[in-house]
Amino acid sequence: MLARHPTVDWRGWAGLRDIVSHQYFSLELPRLQPTIRDDLPALLAAVRSELDGS
Repeated sequence: MLARHPTVDWRGWAGLRDIVSHQYFSLELPRLQPTIRDDLPALLAAVRSELDGS
């Protein structure tokens, strides 16, 4: 799956997951907003593609 979607920063998303799960109460939401706005659509498209079997 990772190789089929090289434009997605998989390592970055895994790192963000670690930060969110371990530092939940100290997150600075304004710092996450650009990632959510700019990078999340590509991640969602890759996940949807995999779920659809495309």
